[in-house]
Amino acid sequence: MTAVLACAGPAEAMPCLWLTDRYAVSCDSDGCKPLFRAVERRVAGWCARVTTVEPFPQWAESPILAQVDATHLAPSPPLVVIAEYHFVAETAEDLAPSPYEPELVLHPEVPGVVRAWYENRGAAQRHRIRKDKIIDGLLFAGVVALLAGSTGWLIRALRRRSRARQILVLLGALGLKALFVVSVFESILHRGTDAPPVVPLDLGTLAAVLLMPVDVALFLFVRWRRRAR
Repeated sequence: MTAVLACAGPAEAMPCLWLTDRYAVSCDSDGCKPLFRAVERRVAGWCARVTTVEPFPQWAESPILAQVDATHLAPSPPLVVIAEYHFVAETAEDLAPSPYEPELVLHPEVPGVVRAWYENRGAAQRHRIRKDKIIDGLLFAGVVALLAGSTGWLIRALRRRSRARQILVLLGALGLKALFVVSVFESILHRGTDAPPVVPLDLGTLAAVLLMPVDVALFLFVRWRRRAR
């Protein structure tokens, strides 16, 4: 899809904090008329969003058409004009003139092609979100197995191993959890502090930090019981 940027809007430093609201109008020599609205809706997670194609709201017709007319477009052949805002409007007052003008994107394709492009974009976003959820579930299961397995390894050693062996297993279990925590923090530094979080790793880090004193408490409890006998 070919797009020509007509008016530039403000650049945002953190794209996960805003949603994009687009209003499509069809313009030719007879003027402009509204087509549809393609608005991003937040669904789940920090940055997860889906583009939804909706009917053009009546309250947006006057401000959007006025905004497009103010650019004095004289398209030939007819064009689809997208007025793009980096926030989701709820009323006509939200679209009132402000220091930040919307981005106007021109599409030479027919309206049906432009609408289908945004519908396909929304479908692709929903598919990616479902795939990410599956990956997150598998990753979380692996993290739980790793952390719980290391604690289970310690419990088994406390029941069957010698004192020296128990100390080595305790150090191994603590070292494994500490290595996991350090690896997660290192990956965060490489991704950047403004990157979206990886929920399974964040939950796993919290679990690792909580399980480390549990491991120590189990070891000390077993040693105390053996001495009490």
